[in-house]
Amino acid sequence: MANLTAGASNAGQKAKAAACHALELQLWGCLQAFASWPTDAAAVYPAIAPELASAFHTREDLRGVVASVLVRLCKQARGVAVAAATGSLTASEATKIAIRDLQLVSAAAVPTPDHGEAAEGDEDNIVTNGNDNDDSDDEDAADLSSQQGSGSGGRGSGGVGSPEDEGPDAAANAPLGFTADVALQQLLALRSFSSKWLGLMCKVFLEVSPEGRGHVGEALAAYASVSDPQLLANLFRIALTKYAKIAKDAAAAVPPSDPVLDGGGSPEERQASFLELALCLAGGLPDSALDPLFAACRQHVLGAGSLLQKRSYRVLSYLTASRPEWLAKHLAAVLELLLLGGPAALSPAKRYRLRCLRPLILLLDTTPCPPLTGLVDPATGAELIAGGASLAKTDGNAEKRQVLLAQLLVGELVLSTKEVNKKTRTAAYQLLVDIAHELDDARPLNLHGPNPNTSDSDDDMDYGDDVKIKRNKKNNTRPASGGLLDFVNAVMGGLVGSSPHMQSAAVLALARLVFEFAGQLEGVVGRLLPA
Repeated sequence: MANLTAGASNAGQKAKAAACHALELQLWGCLQAFASWPTDAAAVYPAIAPELASAFHTREDLRGVVASVLVRLCKQARGVAVAAATGSLTASEATKIAIRDLQLVSAAAVPTPDHGEAAEGDEDNIVTNGNDNDDSDDEDAADLSSQQGSGSGGRGSGGVGSPEDEGPDAAANAPLGFTADVALQQLLALRSFSSKWLGLMCKVFLEVSPEGRGHVGEALAAYASVSDPQLLANLFRIALTKYAKIAKDAAAAVPPSDPVLDGGGSPEERQASFLELALCLAGGLPDSALDPLFAACRQHVLGAGSLLQKRSYRVLSYLTASRPEWLAKHLAAVLELLLLGGPAALSPAKRYRLRCLRPLILLLDTTPCPPLTGLVDPATGAELIAGGASLAKTDGNAEKRQVLLAQLLVGELVLSTKEVNKKTRTAAYQLLVDIAHELDDARPLNLHGPNPNTSDSDDDMDYGDDVKIKRNKKNNTRPASGGLLDFVNAVMGGLVGSSPHMQSAAVLALARLVFEFAGQLEGVVGRLLPA
């Protein structure tokens, strides 16, 4: 069909060429249906892989179709294989051992690159000029959960693939014929071409413009998640090495003889490209290999251009949301970095910074806060942020540190509801609701009734505040408890904030929570507000 299109175009038959091209695209589009839970992919894939690679490399109009096919093949087989290895899906012991030998990382650890990179650049100009015209930003605010939805139990998900493709949930949607053995053979077939595919995808990723990297990045992340970790480690190291070399060359007084020119027209764009490339490769690597990725984004969180700062916060959001074991091990370092980077956070990057708050707030609800010694200058002992001395005390009360830290993180989330950019405000409201739901699910609201040892003879129709307060004192009402209530209390702390801006943001955030949880909070808010 491609030859017919080319022949008609060369003969000047534009209508015929357009019709042939449309038919070709329709035929290629059918491939996505055949790639959904195939039972013969292990036998067919080696024969069609070269043609898929050729189309992916040379045909920009077919690149999205090929990428979606690869994403589907990788995620579906990976989800079923991981479910079998963890025991949630029936499989023979030999199959489980073979799957474990593949060294697949948890199915929740695949990063999902964002789309609309060009629009992000437009957003920077919009915010700088004080114009909140969000029509030019094509990236949906729901992408707050697209990168994290598969890793943190979020209520949203996103990506190129349909919901049936998503990692940990793929096994539940798999037909009976797509067994663990079929998934294993499909993974082995995919892995046999990993070296060629990953090299090609990395090349295309750096060649295309930022706005065209969405499908390429997601296909690369999906294929990396089923590839050999040793192969990935080498590509990961090369990407971060070039990332560091670009910064070093940009700061050098004499231009180097071998500059890195891939990935963009400026050093900042090239650094951002290689940092995002490393993030796409991270999904198939173990937690122990991710420390260099965290170190690479540290300096940009503390202060840099908006492009690199956004990429750095995107890396942090992946590490915090999709790598819980890594986060638990590096909790103190991550908290210190986010707190120190707060004053330097640029408006275009705050939406990505918000993504880091959710897993941290949820983790601190159940985990003691470690001493944050990095918040105090080791030479002078001066606080680097307000309240840094209290958080840095090694002999202090861990519970007090936990409360103070939760107030700081929730306070930042509340303030984000008043951000200039509409996308950031929308993401902040959604995050408020999501965190409240998570905490309510973890620790349901418990409304203790009056003490049974006391009696109440007041008329139930008396609803005045004075009557309520008097009745509560008389009945010795025990306090309510629960994750939702603690979160609402933390939000209400902003009502006594030091600035009208904070107080206004707290009112807006509280109104959103009361609207969302009207039933649960009906008998609670009345007790809290008089205080």
